[in-house]
Amino acid sequence: FAGIDAGAGTVTLNGSLFVDNLNESTRGKTLTLVSAESISRKGGYTGIYAVVKALRDTNEEMADEADWMKLVVDVAADGSITAKMTTDNFSATGADYGAGVSDSFLSALSWLSSGGSYGAFGIVNMAEALEKDPQQYALMNALSGLSSDQLADEVEKLSPSGFASMLAMPVEAFNADVARIHARLDQRRYDGANPLRETGEYEFFVLAQGDVAENGSGADNPVFDYNLYGATAGVDWKPDYRSTLGLAFGYTYGKAKMRNGGGKVEMDDMRVTAFASRLIGDRFYVDGGLQAGTAMFDTRRETVAGSATGDTDAFFAGGFVTFGAVFTLSEDKKDGSGLYLMPNIGLSYLHESIDGFRESGTAGLDMDDADGDSLRARLAVALQWAFPFETWQVRLGVEAAYAHDFLGEDIDLDGRFTAGGNAFGTTAAALPTDVFSIGPTLDVGLTERDSLWLGYELEIDTDSGVSHGFNAGYRHRF
Repeated sequence: FAGIDAGAGTVTLNGSLFVDNLNESTRGKTLTLVSAESISRKGGYTGIYAVVKALRDTNEEMADEADWMKLVVDVAADGSITAKMTTDNFSATGADYGAGVSDSFLSALSWLSSGGSYGAFGIVNMAEALEKDPQQYALMNALSGLSSDQLADEVEKLSPSGFASMLAMPVEAFNADVARIHARLDQRRYDGANPLRETGEYEFFVLAQGDVAENGSGADNPVFDYNLYGATAGVDWKPDYRSTLGLAFGYTYGKAKMRNGGGKVEMDDMRVTAFASRLIGDRFYVDGGLQAGTAMFDTRRETVAGSATGDTDAFFAGGFVTFGAVFTLSEDKKDGSGLYLMPNIGLSYLHESIDGFRESGTAGLDMDDADGDSLRARLAVALQWAFPFETWQVRLGVEAAYAHDFLGEDIDLDGRFTAGGNAFGTTAAALPTDVFSIGPTLDVGLTERDSLWLGYELEIDTDSGVSHGFNAGYRHRF
């Protein structure tokens, strides 16, 4: 038995073995010399390439067995030494990796941790390896210092799973626009009862909206939470009693935070939306619109090998249609009061193309172009109560809804480490599939030309995620 002295950094056995390059992952660990053929270390994985610098006077193969990977050390007759690890060590650990960590990604990690492009390399020539490829050497050294209980979290941070937020945030900003424009067109439908607002008038509107979303913590859930804050401004016009046409411009800032301190993705999203509505008879209506825009992303991942940063752009386009009805439960046209039941069903689709990008940093990734889609069906019912209050006309409502996304659950991400190695492909969770929501609305007509509105929405998905959405707006007729 021989112990490693943290101060001296050496172990001597008959003058034939000593340990060099001690770091925090190796200090305080022990080597148990079982025989001339086998070296086993206890207390977790300690950084294999810092353990042995010279093994002399033998040409036997020596195996170093750790708790999650295996190092094979070969000593040639001339005294030269090489070391390599099993190729599938990350896959064979039994760690509970998330759905966004694929076998091909684990294979890429294994290649890097086992010496990378050097394959089996001479430990006595590590200084030469460092000089030839310092990035690959640094990443290899960081990977070899992981302990078993770190694996699941650290491998997740190394993976591109968090980049799925580049699909989730634009989709949620788009769906928020769909909901706000539908509410805006509802206001125009209210106006139809007032002869002063039937045709020809333009209305300007501006609103602020936000969304704070926390995903569930399961292995198959998205690995990030996010916040969205944005503003939309637009104008619409009624060419006739039954029709409304409009145009809106929006901006949203988004920030996704990866779990376990894995980093963040920040977004600047700008878009334009053209929309229209048509009354069918006195009760039914159809709303629709088209949207196109661009998003700019800045990424920062925090890994065992340090920070990796990058930036990229995306383009997206989509459309939506909503069919609904207004059922009058009671109404007094003299004072403008009434109770209304308003069911609707809608379908929205968004396609996004994300440009490939290359991160900087030891654990940087070189990502290919990626495409994502969301096709969401939403069934909702609202109850609204209109009544006068002082000089104001007030509408107080509540809406409950169920939404199902047919395409946006995940996104395919392909890339490779900038340090080298094989390409990998993985599928990362992006959006919840089934979402239930409920929330109140308030619309206050201040004058014949000005009104304010407020809204809140609580969303709960079937994967234990929770989202809080809010909006506030103002409109003016001219």
